Amino acid sequence: MEMDVVEIWFLIGTVIFVVVSVVLLIFFFGVLPKKREKKMPQYTTHAKVVSKTAQVEGISTAYFISFEFSDGRRKNFSMGINSYNNLVEGDFGILTYKEDNKGHIYEGFQRAR
Repeated sequence: MEMDVVEIWFLIGTVIFVVVSVVLLIFFFGVLPKKREKKMPQYTTHAKVVSKTAQVEGISTAYFISFEFSDGRRKNFSMGINSYNNLVEGDFGILTYKEDNKGHIYEGFQRAR
């Protein structure tokens, strides 16, 4: 069972297409968001944890915590399970986050002692 020249070139072209597609996906969904995140201004403010929410979608769970700032404004942040589990409703402390016109990102929370 020998492959002719057309089949070989088709196979090579398919492999190249798949490799280039994977590299582009990694770039657009991995590298570009991180570059944007690095450029975002960072804010630090006093805040209180006012609610915790876990949203189950299929086999994955998304974790959210709402913070209330001293001026009464509230922001809801998505975060990983470790940060989610370390915070309790009613906690006061210093919230650090990044924000631009496209959204905001939770950076950390230092509980007041």
